[in-house]
Parts: sequence; C-alpha cells; structure tokens
Amino acid sequence: MVTLGSLRRTHLPSALLLMARSLPLIACALLAGPTFAQSNAESDLFAVGDLLGGGLQVEVDGAAPNAITYLLPSLDLSGSNYLVGLSGDPNDFLTVGIGLAQSGRLFTERANASGKVSFAIGVPNIPSLLDKKIYFQAFSVTGATTFEKFSNTATISINQAGRWQDLDDSPVPSANLAFLVDSFSADGSARSAFLCGGGPSLLTDEQYPYPTENR
Repeated sequence: MVTLGSLRRTHLPSALLLMARSLPLIACALLAGPTFAQSNAESDLFAVGDLLGGGLQVEVDGAAPNAITYLLPSLDLSGSNYLVGLSGDPNDFLTVGIGLAQSGRLFTERANASGKVSFAIGVPNIPSLLDKKIYFQAFSVTGATTFEKFSNTATISINQAGRWQDLDDSPVPSANLAFLVDSFSADGSARSAFLCGGGPSLLTDEQYPYPTENR
C-alpha cells in the first residue's frame, strides 16, 4: 500500500515523467482548464475509505484493457489542459487540478484484460488533513501521448472514526424517505418502524435530533 504523501517522481512510468518535470515551465499556459463536470468520462471510478491513518480503496471499471492506468489525487477541481498539450486532442482535458501530480504524487496500476483496476492507498495520519476534500480522476495511457478512458471524478472528505462530519453539500434529513412499519398498536397505528435514509440528523443524537412525534 502506498500513501498520498509518499510517492516520488522515481515511481512514475516514462510515459508521464514529463508531467512532473516540465509542468512548472508551462503551467501558466496549460493549467487554465475547464471546471465543469467530466463530459468525456468513459470509465467509472469510485472510492471507499476516508479515515486518517486508514486505507482507501479506489476502483476503476472501464479502463483500457491491459493498459497503464493513472490515478490523480487533487485538492481542487481547477482542471487542466496539460494532456491536451501533449496529445493535441481537445477531449483529453482533466477536471481535477494537477498540483499534486506536479510534485510526483500520482498512482499507477495496470488494468486487467477486462479493464478493471484497483488502487490501495494509505491516508496519512496527519491531523491537518481532517475535513479536507480529496478529488480523484483516472485515465489510461495507450501510447507515448495517447490518453483514453477518462473517468468521472470521485470525492472523499477525510474524517476520524466515530465522528459526525457535517458537509456543506450534505443532504437534508431524509430518514422519512423510506420506512417499513415493524409492529402496530391496538388501534392500528404504527408502534415501531424501520427507517432508511440519511442526512445530518440522527435519531439518537440529542444535539441534532430528528423531529419525531411520540404517540
């Protein structure tokens, strides 16, 4: 397992060593990329895990079979046309920023014959990372300057075990969106119910209780 903070340039395959070495020289010309959603996404990426000092598993489905797949972590969605400058293909833009990739912090794995690839990443146990959002995007390299199968972006927010994390874009309380009555009282009203849903309210949280009615 590698960590977000442990990668160095010597870990990079030759196809994109240029990214880490020459990026500062051309950043002004190429860093101004699109900030909208990845409209060229052809592969599916999802990430599981967000704990300080814990493990993070990133899965990509739909990568180019048997090709090297790059996974870029980022602290922002500033976007980049860096790959466009290498390939000349306007579809090779990135939604994530490449500040971390510039310092050699990116991950590579070879996809299997079905186009699936997994990345096992360690999250550093650094308190200042708490509540930081990390964005991920992947793509395949099938030639010296040929890039394919760009993924959607996925986001994690670093947290600690057993800690409620209230995010700006978290949903409103939604525990009442799905329920199943477990038992009924003598008059036919619900006595107990099984609730599904989520949101920034917990039934057992005294500070932020979900509004209920005793009957």
